[in-house]
Amino acid sequence: MATLPQMAATKERQEAANPTTTTRTLVESVTNWIRVYSDGSVDRLGPPEAAAFMVLVPPYDDPRDGLDVAGIVPVVLPLAPEHRLPAAIDTGHAALLWLRDVACGASDTIVHPAVERLRGAADFSRVFLIGDSAGGVLVHNVAARAGEAGAEALDPIRIAGGVLLHPGFILPEKSPSELENPPTANPTTTTRTLVESVTNWIRVYSDGSVDRLGPPEAAAFMVLVPPYDDPRDGVTVHDVATDHGVDVRLYLTTTAPARRRPVLVHFHGGGFCLSHAAWSLYHRFYARLAVDLDVAGIVSVVLPLAPEHRLPAAIDAGHAALLWLRDVASGGSDTIAHPAVERLLDAADFSRVFLIGDSAGGVLVHNVAARAGEAGAEALDPIRLAGGVLLHPGFILPEKSPSELENPPTPFMTQETVDKFVMLALPVGTTSRDHPYTSPAAAVTAAEGASLPPMLVMVAEEDMLRDAQVEYGEAMARAGKAVETVVSHGRGIGHVFYLNCPSAEDLITFYLPRLIAGKPTKDTEKFICRADVYGSEPSDLAGKFAPVPRCEKGGRFFFTSCKRHKGSSTKKERTAGAGTWVRQNSKEVKNKAGVKVGETQNFRSKKDGRYTDWLMEEHHCCRQQAVAGDEEPVICRMYVSPRAPPDSAARQESAAFVQQQPAPQVSEPPCDKKKRDDVAEEAPAAA
Repeated sequence: MATLPQMAATKERQEAANPTTTTRTLVESVTNWIRVYSDGSVDRLGPPEAAAFMVLVPPYDDPRDGLDVAGIVPVVLPLAPEHRLPAAIDTGHAALLWLRDVACGASDTIVHPAVERLRGAADFSRVFLIGDSAGGVLVHNVAARAGEAGAEALDPIRIAGGVLLHPGFILPEKSPSELENPPTANPTTTTRTLVESVTNWIRVYSDGSVDRLGPPEAAAFMVLVPPYDDPRDGVTVHDVATDHGVDVRLYLTTTAPARRRPVLVHFHGGGFCLSHAAWSLYHRFYARLAVDLDVAGIVSVVLPLAPEHRLPAAIDAGHAALLWLRDVASGGSDTIAHPAVERLLDAADFSRVFLIGDSAGGVLVHNVAARAGEAGAEALDPIRLAGGVLLHPGFILPEKSPSELENPPTPFMTQETVDKFVMLALPVGTTSRDHPYTSPAAAVTAAEGASLPPMLVMVAEEDMLRDAQVEYGEAMARAGKAVETVVSHGRGIGHVFYLNCPSAEDLITFYLPRLIAGKPTKDTEKFICRADVYGSEPSDLAGKFAPVPRCEKGGRFFFTSCKRHKGSSTKKERTAGAGTWVRQNSKEVKNKAGVKVGETQNFRSKKDGRYTDWLMEEHHCCRQQAVAGDEEPVICRMYVSPRAPPDSAARQESAAFVQQQPAPQVSEPPCDKKKRDDVAEEAPAAA
């Protein structure tokens, strides 16, 4: 491992060598807090001394100490500079309008158990606003907005008062207090220098602190999905703090078990340095998988991250999760009293526990299984490891392999991320890539004396780590271990491709109905954009909207409406600004029961009499209520043909996007507005 001065000295050269398609320059910054770039993207950081205050606290149903009020309604505010004032004032006022609708029974959220409890306990004639710092300023502005509208606009609620806690007003000129009073927890008093970075993902400083970032196109996958007790698509999600020092997220199916079913223990990816079990990236896939595989539940482990917690910390956490599961199975865990853990205990066949992990999590499947195998079956009794599934495991070879050098990089995986994440994760002082934690042959050799369960290794043809994954399977076979390696072939089949792109069924049965009903999920709004697809040329759309990483080579998703034509539900051509979209074919989309749920029509762009390399899928829902007159809402996926040559104009246009984040629109419906028809919850997974 290089020394800190050496790492700092080589940073500029390493970043210059990184293949990145997004050019952006820093246009404004607030030291240690925020950086604003020329493409409109924003990095939000935080000094080390503020880390304890920036922890996201998950919701909980078990009572904890509280005040003698019916409830507190904290408003999640839009942030500047992406959403400048009055966006936050609009949102505060929108929260009051929602509270008004709750009070008079006109809000769709009344069915939520927590909202129902609030409505049953609240005196809505005594609503108080409270805010600290900038929030104190909003107390004044939101109250003023309500006062201007008149008391009738909020009836039956009444604003009874406001509390401004150290409001963040500023005077036209700097005042004596601003100039003379000492700063609080001034982050600039901490001297730290940058010693290592992974472009767009992580920065490591000399004081040991770490900034975790994320490129704009990854934002949709990094949304933290809160747990929920009300079933969605046959699954509930629960966060549990175990009595073995590790937290887990439980995905539990709601079907009454006719028999005991297997348990999956999941380790998330992220190069050992990034990610969280609650990311929407994993939630969409594993919530659906819990139902599709007919398991008692999936136990997703919240892993410690490097470089603060280098390997074997994540292996220790994975093994601790197994020890906790052992104690649950034998009745020796204090967490059995948790309703979700009790449900798992009643439904699980603990003799069939499978490990599953993506990318770095796939590497952990091997290492955790090896740790358990070395300890012997008695150490985990009564649970038994029945198998392991390594999904595109993040092993690396001692030297760069052909797949690492030749397969295309993605926003999630480049040669830089492969090199740096592993070295940041391995124990301090490691100088070689040939380490038994992460090198396939060395890992198998280290586990020769351990009893390993059968392993299934999933490999993607265009994965940069393909060769290392294949080598792991071959090394396991040479060692006499039970292993099967399956390679997925095809253009665009890259590293963990299955996590990043929703299927046609997902788009039609989950996302489209919610968009039609005006109830999109939080992550939906980050990757399905609203745009006039048929009034714009593909190049114009590509310049304004970010692609979804590794989804059909730069796919962009849009919610829009298309014209229906009498006598046919399809039309061979649609406008595309000055060009056209020419229909190539169509395909029925069926759910897992074989029932048609919609249709996908495939188009190719044509301009000036010549076809371009832009392609588009148009996803239609079967629901009649989705059609209003001759307009039909659809989700479109626009992408560059995988067969387009490297110098294709479409490829260049796709790479030239500018991230745009318009402020949200705030509507003010009257209290007695007719509610929109509910859309049935028939999706494979909810985010």
